[in-house]
Amino acid sequence: MKIRIWLSVLVTTAIVAAVSTPSGATSKSTPYELMRTVVTDANAELSVRVTTTASMSGMRIVQVTDAGRSAGRQTVTLSGAGKSNTVIAELIAGKLYVKGDATILTAYLGLSQATANELAGSWFGIPKSNGYYAQVAQGLTVSTGMAEVTMTTSVTSEPAVTLAGVKVNVLKGTSVKSALEPSFREKLYFSTAKKPLPVEVTQSVQGSLGTILFSHWNEKIELVAPKVTGELD
Repeated sequence: MKIRIWLSVLVTTAIVAAVSTPSGATSKSTPYELMRTVVTDANAELSVRVTTTASMSGMRIVQVTDAGRSAGRQTVTLSGAGKSNTVIAELIAGKLYVKGDATILTAYLGLSQATANELAGSWFGIPKSNGYYAQVAQGLTVSTGMAEVTMTTSVTSEPAVTLAGVKVNVLKGTSVKSALEPSFREKLYFSTAKKPLPVEVTQSVQGSLGTILFSHWNEKIELVAPKVTGELD
């Protein structure tokens, strides 16, 4: 998902009071335990589509990820000032492939302009030994995606609400800080079904709001390794 990474990019560059009892939980579950149950249930699923949007100062990020247990595909589009730039990342059998234009490769990976120009427009690989591997691969699987929206123990519950005609429970807290991402304020909306799953997450920092939507649970993801023309050192 990498919503927190992208919110950080936008910021720095300017470009359940009433919850249903979920499976595995009891009526005495704390908000933090409820959150952990939702994360655990999500991690048990085969796949999910995650659509992330974030906007600030006229710049908009749209990120669509089809994440599986061990593989995934992500398309990120950065638009603003009448221009649009796109990068695609695929994780297949432990190997990471990326393709994008030079502009977004500098923003997405922080590549030098010379390196971005050389790799732009063609598929290239990122080996596990490269420092960019963890950054790009994060969120391409269900478990790494859910790790990005896991909150600290200071979770609190809020009244249930209705999103797109569906009643959902709400938990509010702070996302867990990692080596790759800062900690953001967050709200987790999850279904009231017997097996609760995340429906939406919002994360905010310094006036910028990111929205993460979860859908298409357990749909088949078909990926074929592309032919690469280069690789990051």
